[in-house]
Amino acid sequence: MLGRIFDLTGHESKLAAEIARGATPDGAAEALGLTVATVGTYLKQIYSKSGTSRQAELVKMILASPAAVYPQGRRDLARKLLLP
Repeated sequence: MLGRIFDLTGHESKLAAEIARGATPDGAAEALGLTVATVGTYLKQIYSKSGTSRQAELVKMILASPAAVYPQGRRDLARKLLLP
């Protein structure tokens, strides 16, 4: 969902989610199997696409987005609401 909201690639979306969960760039790099340099590059792209310039701004924006309200996506939400 983050990808659709902010027009992020798959890797950027995963990184943004890790950062929103409180991971440091080093921790996110380890969790995602990326180098710290690659994480830095992705963060710059994420900041540009989201109109933010700092990690705290990005986290605030993500937590205020529909992705935080419906973290599993609309299809799963619809399934939960429609099934007994």
